[in-house]
Amino acid sequence: SPEARLIASWNDVGTFRLTKDVAGEMSIENADLHGNVEVAHPRMDMTAGNLNLTFAPATRPATQRATTQPAMMQLATTLPATTPATKSASTRPSIEPRRLVASGEVKATIKDPNRPPQSIAAQALEIDTATTTDGTIYPRTIKADGEVVASDGEESMRAGQLRAHLRPTTRPADDAAKGDTEIEIESLVAQP
Repeated sequence: SPEARLIASWNDVGTFRLTKDVAGEMSIENADLHGNVEVAHPRMDMTAGNLNLTFAPATRPATQRATTQPAMMQLATTLPATTPATKSASTRPSIEPRRLVASGEVKATIKDPNRPPQSIAAQALEIDTATTTDGTIYPRTIKADGEVVASDGEESMRAGQLRAHLRPTTRPADDAAKGDTEIEIESLVAQP
């Protein structure tokens, strides 16, 4: 859906690896971006010098017919659109970010719909995602190296290295949060 798009911009070079999905359509498998990279996604915002994104294979809703529109258009970038904007986003296969590797003065904000944003700054950052049973993508593992500063808005932590494993919470959702997946820390290791 349009509200779940990952939007990326960069100043230097962007290299994309495409593959054919099971329906024979082109799908983005990997994006390697260099030069003042900025990323916006409903669950995360980030800036970095360089970024490598790996995506899960493209999927399409079971009720949706195949289309000739490339899945690459799900990744909105600063490049010009190659297809008419009048086509509904629901006809495009969905691609999901699975792994993010960023370097060079990385600053990221992880957004949870039920909590204040959590931020992390480091020289290098790796995030692996997972998907809940309802299809919500969330950060599963976070690895940060080099001058790490992490904050939840109330407390902050400084470290040389940080490793965190996250999971969907098992607490019942209140009425305002129904339909939103809340995440919590499963484990956290910080080293000088």
